Amino acid sequence: PTQPVSFKDANLKGDITTLYTKLGIERNLLRPSKTVNVSVLFDLESRKVDGKSLIGSRSDGTPLTGNLQSKFKSQNLMIKASKSILKQDFGVLIGFGLSKWNFSGEGHALTPSSIKIDKTAKANGIDPFAELNLHFIKNNFEYELGIRRGRISADKILWLDRLSFSISKSF
Repeated sequence: PTQPVSFKDANLKGDITTLYTKLGIERNLLRPSKTVNVSVLFDLESRKVDGKSLIGSRSDGTPLTGNLQSKFKSQNLMIKASKSILKQDFGVLIGFGLSKWNFSGEGHALTPSSIKIDKTAKANGIDPFAELNLHFIKNNFEYELGIRRGRISADKILWLDRLSFSISKSF
């Protein structure tokens, strides 16, 4: 999709590609009753964004061409508790955790007179997050709708809100 990108006093637009991967493992810790389960989840997430042929201009109208690349990787550890309702077909999950993350990004722009504008950013940290999910199970499929709120503290504190929907199959 075509996305606008801004850095310094440059505004560019062009096709952006993204790649998102996630791999995780979950371990049950205890089951105090038939309807309550407490577990720990560890996952690795990676997001990569590339924009190879961006076009735009500086705030003074100078035309620009450019490109960008960014990577965001995180290791997440979460303790979660789930409660089944309605014969274990429907449930609620609440989780709290920490995310160890690393961001790197760079953008390059070039004017018609070969003046180069570069921007590089790197940051890392460990920040908390909380998650609330509703899940429904039918015919060995689990449908899950969730909301997650996390914080990234680097130069400023940013709050990240994520809405997710997933389907998984038990074998």
